[in-house]
Amino acid sequence: MNLPCPAGEQKEYKEVEKIVHKEVIKEVTVGVSEEELSKVHAEAERKKEEIRERAERQLAAELERQAATEEERERLRTDLARQEAERKNASQRKRQLAAKLKGMENKLLKGGQLLDKAATQEAELRKAKQELTRKQEAERRMANAMRDLGVSLCRDAFTPSTRLVSIRRSRG
Repeated sequence: MNLPCPAGEQKEYKEVEKIVHKEVIKEVTVGVSEEELSKVHAEAERKKEEIRERAERQLAAELERQAATEEERERLRTDLARQEAERKNASQRKRQLAAKLKGMENKLLKGGQLLDKAATQEAELRKAKQELTRKQEAERRMANAMRDLGVSLCRDAFTPSTRLVSIRRSRG
């Protein structure tokens, strides 16, 4: 049998029969008392607060991970932009060095051609000097030979016997 009770408690009465034929009616409280209800509410609030704090920590950690991830992305973007700029600079520098090398090769080629021309001119000059030296030597020998021949002609012309002949002729 259930009877209404104050403060939301319900009491249930049970009839118990004993062999003694004594009837005892025992009052059993069904539900929770105010004190237990307060404890349950306090425990529920404590657990709710723990869950909220844990959720806040997890949210903060997740936001921190996202911020770190965003910072990492930004750092990676910056690194990528820097690497791209370095690659462009290296490419431009490579082109400049290639152009400079090409210019140097052209100058070297022109210099080589000038060296070839200078070597050819030097060989021609050496050959001309040798020819000039040979001709001068030949002229010197010829002059010496002519001088020797002229001196001997002069000597022959003016030997004592020729003198006598020339004197006789002139008197004659």
